[in-house]
Amino acid sequence: KIFGLTKKDYLNVRPEDSVMLENLSELVSFEGVVSKHELDKTFKFAHFSINYRTNSRMTNAGFSSKLVESFSENIPVITSDTSDTSRFLNHGINGYLFDSLDLSKNAQILKQSIKLPKEEYLKMRHEINQGAYFSHERYETRLNIFLNQLS
Repeated sequence: KIFGLTKKDYLNVRPEDSVMLENLSELVSFEGVVSKHELDKTFKFAHFSINYRTNSRMTNAGFSSKLVESFSENIPVITSDTSDTSRFLNHGINGYLFDSLDLSKNAQILKQSIKLPKEEYLKMRHEINQGAYFSHERYETRLNIFLNQLS
């Protein structure tokens, strides 16, 4: 399932992909914009969250909320290495990093994720859970030290 855009939106940008999308119609669906509640329901059944972004000034200026949302649900992420993503996502450990310029390498990453043995997939989820990457407890001590130094 692809969220955030419709098939029509996609084809407006990439009309050359129309035949490919027809061939994948039983595997790929465009859901468009959905509510947070609907997205959260879908996350419960997701094996991976995929977020492809080109490496640009705009994508490097912020941080992907999709990574945080996915990790908070213990869902491994396949995403582009933009901003500080690689500080939290370790390729092959808790997800995969796309190469923003090499489409054949990215296709291999997708194939690898599809063929990933169940035990390896469960290790990824466990790593995310153990890492508590975006849990406030992970940063609480350092934040308290910093705040105490201000007073």
